[in-house]
Amino acid sequence: ATRSIAADAGMGIDDLVQEIVLDNGKPKVDWISNNNLLGQLEIAIGDFLMDNIRDKYGLSLSFGDIDDIAGKSIEIAKLRYK
Repeated sequence: ATRSIAADAGMGIDDLVQEIVLDNGKPKVDWISNNNLLGQLEIAIGDFLMDNIRDKYGLSLSFGDIDDIAGKSIEIAKLRYK
C-alpha cells in the first residue's frame, strides 16, 4: 500500500508542477527564480498533499512534513524541468 501512496503522491505532484511551470510543454522562462510562481507551486503541492494524500489515506502528516515534501518536490522539479 505504501508504494501506491508514494506513486499517487509523486504523480500528482508532477502533474501540478507541469501545469504550473510548463507552457506548451516547455519550462517557462526563469520559472526557477520566479518567487510568485514558486509560491504558487508550494501552495498547490501543500493543498494537494493535504486533500489527496493525507486525508485520502488517513496519514498523519504535519504541516512541517507537508512543507518538507513540497520543498523537496520543488528542488526536484528545478532539476527536472530546467
